[in-house]
Amino acid sequence: MENYSVIKLSINEQYPDFKSFYSQNKDVIYKKILNVFEELVSSEYDRTRLIIVATVNNMDFDTNFFFEKSDPDILKEVINPYFEKKEDYEICSKVMETYTKLHTLRLN
Repeated sequence: MENYSVIKLSINEQYPDFKSFYSQNKDVIYKKILNVFEELVSSEYDRTRLIIVATVNNMDFDTNFFFEKSDPDILKEVINPYFEKKEDYEICSKVMETYTKLHTLRLN
């Protein structure tokens, strides 16, 4: 039995290479990572597996990321600066709110 939740992100377009894929989908991927952590706040699980599925250079691929309730630092160190640079302060607010909730859970 799995001791984590699973979330899948399918991106249904063709990309010539990984650089194109990442640059065109960074926003979607980062928002999905935020969503993973938002769900972890109230989840019975301590970690979530995010599976990203796409087609790059005519090859299907999937990649797995594990995010843990006890380690939300990616929110503050990677996700928030990205959205700050884009001046998307609504998302920044959600990122920091989620980070704070998880940090508080970690302290309790």
